[in-house]
Amino acid sequence: EAVTVGCLASGFYPDDLTFTWKDASGKALTAVQYPPVLNNNRYMEVSLLQVQRADWDSLASFRCSVDHAGVPQNVTVIGLFMSALSSPCPEVINPPVVTLQPMPNGDTYSLICMIEDMPSKLSSVTWKRNGVEVAQQKTWEISPAGGSDSLISVLKVDKTEWESKSVYSCEVPHLGTTITKKTSSDTVAPVVFPLTQCNSGTGEAVTVGCLASGFYPDDLTFTWKDASGKALTAVQYPPVLNNNSDSVISVLKVDKTDWESKSVFSCEVAHLGRTITKKTSSGTVLLTLSHTHVSY
Repeated sequence: EAVTVGCLASGFYPDDLTFTWKDASGKALTAVQYPPVLNNNRYMEVSLLQVQRADWDSLASFRCSVDHAGVPQNVTVIGLFMSALSSPCPEVINPPVVTLQPMPNGDTYSLICMIEDMPSKLSSVTWKRNGVEVAQQKTWEISPAGGSDSLISVLKVDKTEWESKSVYSCEVPHLGTTITKKTSSDTVAPVVFPLTQCNSGTGEAVTVGCLASGFYPDDLTFTWKDASGKALTAVQYPPVLNNNSDSVISVLKVDKTDWESKSVFSCEVAHLGRTITKKTSSGTVLLTLSHTHVSY
């Protein structure tokens, strides 16, 4: 049984940053470093380490060393998920809402990609099968769907192609980036773990996280809400592939006063049209990476 420990660095530039983990004896430990996320000309990056539960319960110490552009900075990890910096999370621009749904139709499947709440006119949608763009002879079209800010793109595939467990993706351009939704007949549900600080720290904000692991394909999104159901701004990191399954993390910063008053925050994980919800607060027992599984 293992416990997940995290180290978060935010508000830095350029993106030349590396994490190094060591135990109390100075022995280097193997961890996962996620790619940096750029927002408002500043980067945020996270590294996750798994340690044995017995070592964690015995109060063994672990050190996360952060080297940025040749300048080392040390952070001693004293909680299940500790923030390296206490600056506010960068603002996230709301992208259009993109959904992808397979629909059987006799000997074919219609893959329906809907794009809603577009901030600007959409010029094209790209379809791919196993990462390769679909040839023009495939039957697909883009048509209006209930308004000028919504579109539907449809890709028709043979039933045998669909059942071959290929991964199909719908790619939508947005402000210089690409929003990708994926679907496949071969899917694995994520296991979701909330990550919280063991104490409130010394800053004005508390960092909480949500980890989804072991899922396939990698089309997964996080939504954070407070107790009233209001959506909150958070950062979602790109997925990391390991042993043919993906892991991804989202982090949220909340006001220290709200956290200490035991306010409840919900992490909703959407994967291929299904949603898993986990709740966390300062009164929540910390969840660890155990043999808990989530099924649809």
